[in-house]
Amino acid sequence: MRISRFLVIVGTLFFTTFTQAGYDANMSEKVISVMTYSSGSVLFRLENQPQSHPQCKTDFFTIPASTKDSITNRFLSRLLAAYSTKEKINIGFDSKGDCAEGRIRVHRIG
Repeated sequence: MRISRFLVIVGTLFFTTFTQAGYDANMSEKVISVMTYSSGSVLFRLENQPQSHPQCKTDFFTIPASTKDSITNRFLSRLLAAYSTKEKINIGFDSKGDCAEGRIRVHRIG
């Protein structure tokens, strides 16, 4: 009985920890910098970039090279439109973890 109770508790803790990574925050700011790389990565910076993150570097947000080309192109076009018009853009990201290439991974741009 004790072993099965222990396994349920450990399994629940593992599942809860595992499912916390992912899109959990939004912010709406002006885009002040966009950089693209031949690797496929896109880095960008917002006017009021987060100053802290528990796991990732905060100098830039990233769309990692592993993102499908169609999604990267859609995100990049939205970023460049916001950058050129100096309009705020809303992004969705992970405020707790899920770093990509050491930086804050973006899950949504729109």
